[in-house]
Amino acid sequence: MRRHPPLTSRRAALGVVLGVPLLAACDVDDLRPPEATPSDRTSADPTLAAPPSDPDDALVTQAVEQVELAAATVLATTGPARRAVRPLRRLHAEHLARLAPDRSPGSASPPPAGGAGGVRAAETRLQRELARLAGEVASGGLAATLASMAAAVGQRLAVLPPEVR
Repeated sequence: MRRHPPLTSRRAALGVVLGVPLLAACDVDDLRPPEATPSDRTSADPTLAAPPSDPDDALVTQAVEQVELAAATVLATTGPARRAVRPLRRLHAEHLARLAPDRSPGSASPPPAGGAGGVRAAETRLQRELARLAGEVASGGLAATLASMAAAVGQRLAVLPPEVR
């Protein structure tokens, strides 16, 4: 006697037997998101009115200010050192584009005469501040970005020619 294979598997049959009652108990209206009422939109609850601020925003602002200050010092460089600091100008532009895309390296006011201590001092401060901020931020991705920026500044400092002060 020849046996015919079953038309459905046991699993499929079990799924139908168990799934139909579950689907029957479901209402399509339960799947729709609730509609906002006018009173919901004008809630006096301040936690609903404004999204929470990112705790790293203030630290990013500090990083942007430090990069802008170093960039302004580099842009103020004159004489034979001007050509040697071009890689620093590009580096600062890339860092600003990453941290604050709406700002450019020339947007900071130039450092006060004699107050910055020269390109080397400004870059050393920038490297130290970026490393410090990398240790303080909550976001791991942002910490890695700031640490990478600090390392890049350190690499540029290591190869600065002696005419850059």
